[in-house]
Amino acid sequence: MTHLVGGGIFCGLLWFHISKQTNLKLSLFSTLLAIFALTSTLGTANELLELSLTQAGIVRLTPTDTWWDLLANTLGGIVVWIGYCVYIFSNRISQKNY
Repeated sequence: MTHLVGGGIFCGLLWFHISKQTNLKLSLFSTLLAIFALTSTLGTANELLELSLTQAGIVRLTPTDTWWDLLANTLGGIVVWIGYCVYIFSNRISQKNY
């Protein structure tokens, strides 16, 4: 759950903040790719830190921990993107009703 929320969902929301501040308009697919890229970049940085700590003997983690963390990060990003798609489509439907 930590990586799903703290990695994926946080990165997805961070992406929307960045895109709003820069007034960036992307297609739904490009938005998915951007969220995936940001989530993967920050998730990989986190996993490299964990690897360094493991190699230094500070913590004991197995490689399977890394794979589950990266999967959870990706799933969190996808959850945010799906929420964004629902938001976009519900706004389009509600605007057609007026």
